[in-house]
Amino acid sequence: MSTLPQFVKKVGRKHPRLSAFDSLAHATDRQRINHYLDSHIYMNDPLTGGSMAFTDVLRLWNPPVFQGSLTRRNYFEGWYFKLVSEDRRRVYAIIAGVALGKLSSRTNGNAFIQIIDGKSTATAFITYPVEVFRFSRSRFEVTIAENYFSGDRIHLAIDRPELRLSGTVEFSSPVLYPSTLLCPGAMGPYAFAPFMECYHGVVSMNHRLDGALTIDIRTVGEATAESKVQFDRGAGYIEKDWGRSFPSSWIWMQSNHFADGSTSIMISIGRVPWLGNAFSGFMIVFWNAGRMFTFASYTGARLTTLSLSHDEVTVEVRDRKHNLRVCGYRAASGILVAPVEGRMERRIHETINARIEVLLSSVCTREPLYSGTGEVAGMEVAGDVGELIRGAGLPASIA
Repeated sequence: MSTLPQFVKKVGRKHPRLSAFDSLAHATDRQRINHYLDSHIYMNDPLTGGSMAFTDVLRLWNPPVFQGSLTRRNYFEGWYFKLVSEDRRRVYAIIAGVALGKLSSRTNGNAFIQIIDGKSTATAFITYPVEVFRFSRSRFEVTIAENYFSGDRIHLAIDRPELRLSGTVEFSSPVLYPSTLLCPGAMGPYAFAPFMECYHGVVSMNHRLDGALTIDIRTVGEATAESKVQFDRGAGYIEKDWGRSFPSSWIWMQSNHFADGSTSIMISIGRVPWLGNAFSGFMIVFWNAGRMFTFASYTGARLTTLSLSHDEVTVEVRDRKHNLRVCGYRAASGILVAPVEGRMERRIHETINARIEVLLSSVCTREPLYSGTGEVAGMEVAGDVGELIRGAGLPASIA
């Protein structure tokens, strides 16, 4: 029996309802957590005495689930859905979330949905009262008014002057990031630190899309026409962020559109405040042919190259076994809104039509293990990137 069931069995002497875990000894840690949450945790569950403290702990091992509370201050949480049609001619990212400022959430907070069209770079940002934000504590399910978001599908029904967006897209065959007892998601052990400025989660590295959306992003002063976009047999990606603010500076890249159809990558490098100081933390998740590689500050990997020019970003990392080199080539970008102390106030540039070249090689033999190019890639470069380079202890390399 693995560590988690042993822990739960011990706790179960005080809380017998946890004994349902014993029959799941051969399941993954995330499946065991989900089983318990799905079966037993409710708002007034006698197990927690109504405090939900035990539920809050368990949610650490299920990052896709809403991690916060609507009573928190200076807090945001958002889910990022990337949708690409089968022919790659239509590319969209839809972000759903909630943002809570300093004051009462009823007067200084809102739920939101924003969208970017990767081809035209048109964007729209829609806000809602916090009261229409609903979430499940047991599984990844969020609703904002009539709009529904989960790991299985999204359903949208927006009719605003700046945006008309409706339809349903279903997700299948997801490539989930593993969650273990000591590493609950892509944050690894940093997920246990209660004072992080921003937490990052990878929900699905790749999955199939089926369905359609009717989309009309209306630029001020410009007449537009609705477009029905078919996503059948397309490919998607989901990630999320939560905390107080996005970092002061960061680089993010992502693509799951490589020629082999079984490769996906996400690169995140950011300035991390830590105990009165700060460092450049990084997290790279690379999935290829069924194998998941994680290069991160907590895995012992080192950032060996970080250079930027007007149209190119180069990142290289190394651990004991592998060297990974990524070159990202920028494309036209649109303006999205990002959180600062729980308020959606910062404007950033994002493209989802960039290109990423990936080379994975062996440290011992220097032989290439994978080489490929990802299309319709997401890319953000925000803030003072120089501080990222300095924080990583690397020589300045900005052209």
